[in-house]
Amino acid sequence: MSTLRSALDELRGEDLEMASEQELGEGLVELERASRVLEAERSRRLVEVERRGVWAVDGHLSVVSWLASRVRVGFSRACKQVKLSRALREMPVTSRALGEGELSSEAASLLVGARQAASQAFGEAEGMLVDAAIALPARELRVAIAYWCQAADACGAEERVRRQWEGRHLHVSPTIEGTVRINGSVDPESGQHLLVALGAVQDAWSRDGTQDPRSAPQRRADALVELCRSYLDRSERRRVAGERPHVVVTVDLQSLEGRPGRRSELEDVGPIPPEAARRLACDAGVSRVLMKGASEPLDVGRKTPVVG
Repeated sequence: MSTLRSALDELRGEDLEMASEQELGEGLVELERASRVLEAERSRRLVEVERRGVWAVDGHLSVVSWLASRVRVGFSRACKQVKLSRALREMPVTSRALGEGELSSEAASLLVGARQAASQAFGEAEGMLVDAAIALPARELRVAIAYWCQAADACGAEERVRRQWEGRHLHVSPTIEGTVRINGSVDPESGQHLLVALGAVQDAWSRDGTQDPRSAPQRRADALVELCRSYLDRSERRRVAGERPHVVVTVDLQSLEGRPGRRSELEDVGPIPPEAARRLACDAGVSRVLMKGASEPLDVGRKTPVVG
């Protein structure tokens, strides 16, 4: 390990401004290759840690919790590393290619998935699949492995589709920073509908000829919001409790008048700046509510398109 630390110290000490463009490019390629070798070595050591029960010495209940605590990573990342190390133990060709820097960890993970899908056939085809993983770009490899899994286990392919459907989920959660975090997974067919819809919105934007300063993730996020807005604006959608659901802002008159420190919040997300509430009020139905104190409503007015 001292040799490794010395090599890392030497890397950190390099003056990159003095390096040529060719040296920078070649250096990045070598660093990627080295990171793959380190990934293989980490997996090899993790297998030994689990085999010897090192994780139990510190009072942990699993090697995953030990790893998360010891190297200060999230539980999900630790779980992925343990899963990869366990699989590589039974995948000699894949493990060797990763250890020689020929195979990326992403490609190795795809091969692990192929082994899980058709374990018996994978043992016979591992060499061929590793060769493909070395030669193909990530997207093409994913497609090739998907077709191989279908051919290797047709019945299992149907079961995987069912599991993908059953495993669909979407988490939409307000955060303490005031944003809304979105995380989920859907089956391939549903995902294709989502991708086509997002792409259609973005394509419509690109046709106006103006330069778009947004990043690709920002455009996708805006496209998703645009789809939601379009649905909420549809006049034929179903009513709930006599009204069509829409964004609800609760705001004190003082906030609309620009005075700080008063209530201004979205129904599910929470507080927003008064400026945002005033902007939303420019195109909204407004219902006046007269209050006695903080919680006793005295009068609720009819909804109007302007502030009365």
